[in-house]
Amino acid sequence: MQKSEKDLDTTIYNTIIHGMCMASKLEERWSLFTNLLRSGLQPNVQTYSILINAFIKVRKLAGVEKLYADMLRRGIVPNTITYTSMINGLCKHNHFDEAKQMFDSMDSKGCSPDVVTFTTLINGYCRAGKAYDGMELACEMYRRGIVANEITTTHWFMGFFKWVILVAL
Repeated sequence: MQKSEKDLDTTIYNTIIHGMCMASKLEERWSLFTNLLRSGLQPNVQTYSILINAFIKVRKLAGVEKLYADMLRRGIVPNTITYTSMINGLCKHNHFDEAKQMFDSMDSKGCSPDVVTFTTLINGYCRAGKAYDGMELACEMYRRGIVANEITTTHWFMGFFKWVILVAL
């Protein structure tokens, strides 16, 4: 039995949109999002997180900012995944002050950063040669009782050694 558009719900749309994002089908994912809105269904935090992450992967920060603004306008509260994706995109575009501001605002918005969020910002700092900032963030992570994983440690050490080599030259 084939479902009609009216039988689709937000979760099914999210699943299909995610699949389109994984397959790099840019036009299709946007068309599905538009169809979701036209059908009278409401996007949720997962819908926006999927799309924000997809726009970041293709380095379209303007699209990310529009989606984020639309999300907030609709009263949808970002979650840790949304914030982490946003921080990742800001770091990839060398907007470290904005990334850190977003990171710092998470607690006040009832959404604590997790090990992935910390690792994302540490990685961004270290890739940009800001190993000291990465180290400060690792210390904050430790103070909060969040245990670094292998990925966190690898990014920080790589950034630190990159910094040491640059200083030595």
